[in-house]
Amino acid sequence: MLKMPDEALKELKQAAVIDANAAVNYLFAKIYFEKRVYNDAEQYALKSVLLDKENTWYAKQLCEIYREQKKYSQAADMYAKLYRNGEKTTTNLFDATYMYVMGRELDKAIKLLNEAEKELGINEDIIRQKQSIYLAQRKTDKAIKEVEKLIKAYPKSTKYRGLLADIYLSMGKEDKANDLYRNILEMEPDNGSALLALADDFRNKKQLKEWFEYTQKAIASKQLDIKSKLRATVDFITSNLFGDEHKEKCYQLIDVFTTTNPDEASAWMLKGDVYAQNTKYETARESYSRAAELEPSNYTTWRQLVLCDIETKNYVAMEKDCRSAIELFPTESLFFVYHAIASQQLKNYEVCLKVAWQGVEISADQEQILLQLYLIIGDVNDKLKNFDKSDSAYQLALKLEPNNSLTLNNYAYQLSLRNTNLDKAEQMSKRSLELEKDNPSYLDTYGWILFMRQKYEEAKVQIEKALLLEPDNAEVTDHFGDVLFKLGKTEEALQQWKKAKALGLESIILEKKIKDKKWYDH
Repeated sequence: MLKMPDEALKELKQAAVIDANAAVNYLFAKIYFEKRVYNDAEQYALKSVLLDKENTWYAKQLCEIYREQKKYSQAADMYAKLYRNGEKTTTNLFDATYMYVMGRELDKAIKLLNEAEKELGINEDIIRQKQSIYLAQRKTDKAIKEVEKLIKAYPKSTKYRGLLADIYLSMGKEDKANDLYRNILEMEPDNGSALLALADDFRNKKQLKEWFEYTQKAIASKQLDIKSKLRATVDFITSNLFGDEHKEKCYQLIDVFTTTNPDEASAWMLKGDVYAQNTKYETARESYSRAAELEPSNYTTWRQLVLCDIETKNYVAMEKDCRSAIELFPTESLFFVYHAIASQQLKNYEVCLKVAWQGVEISADQEQILLQLYLIIGDVNDKLKNFDKSDSAYQLALKLEPNNSLTLNNYAYQLSLRNTNLDKAEQMSKRSLELEKDNPSYLDTYGWILFMRQKYEEAKVQIEKALLLEPDNAEVTDHFGDVLFKLGKTEEALQQWKKAKALGLESIILEKKIKDKKWYDH
């Protein structure tokens, strides 16, 4: 009892000297079994059974030792003996038949089950066992007869008709199976398993209208389990058999799924996936939000929810969702990145920096995460005019990945806006373009650095390249106007500034440039 088996064995050996009775041998067997010394355990267990043939505990212990050694035949015979001569419990019966099956002595299992059936009468568990064994023996006719006995005994139950239909399906007799499924639906119109089985048959026969109709009914059924509903819905969504109508059919089906299963997180998650795949991010977000309420511990749901926030540029919701996700997953660094991005977009700069540095603390071995966080820290500190902290963050990012084009570009651009260390800025900008020569943002950065260095003709070339790639970029258009002004083309510059405003750029300096027809430093 104190888990000191070796000390116990010493005492038992003393007891055995006095009287090696059945109980002593039973205890020897018990200890050796726990120590996994199975040969010794079997030897002592056998002695205990021979000394006291009436004690079922001794017999059961020997059965367990046989089972552990995979001596299935001996275990089965012992369980069968217990059932026939001692405790006529279904536990002993099914332990015996299971051991016979494991030992591939299927006829012995059937014989014992038949004996039990004569004594107990119609018993579902016994018949189900016999049916399974007959199917394993490929004696399908006998398996069918067993199920038919259950149907006859319980004529109002649809369960056994469904079982028989499954056997017919496994034999390739779809017509007989479908007749049974229709019979089930006459008795029980909401039977989800029968509806789903007929839906599968309609699909196989390319009767798509009926397939959709029966799938819809099955998913609405209160009797069908959620996993089967999920499988059926996913199968339909991924089939793409309805051509132009397929998308709308998917929406209908997933709406039925969530309407009839409003408390199932998996249903809402699937709805979110369907709508997100079709770029309907607002509806997707609502669905993921509902799934997160129902099952808050699902990481994937929160990630998808935040990605929808990004797609819809709903940074207020994104900041809130990330806060909730961080409370649930405090070691998932990705949510710190998303939180920092949202706070940055909302100009909650102090919050952004706090969250970003928290993310850095838990992301020591995740270089890409650290890189994103350092970039955010660099950009935000620049906004706050904490230039030393900004430069330090960019340098940490470059230390992690010296040839990261985004870091090189952002750092170069910030230096150009400050009109400081332009040699270094130009060098980094050129390197970013070597890595991504057709990136309009990088071309604009390089052009702006050249502008700040009063190389206006060269700046014009680079910014024109950027505009060819991205003609509706408001900031690049504004820069182009600045370059044109410096080249003495005031009216052309004014047109570009007005275009930048029309494209959505909001800036006091831009308004002033348009009003005064004159360039002002940013």
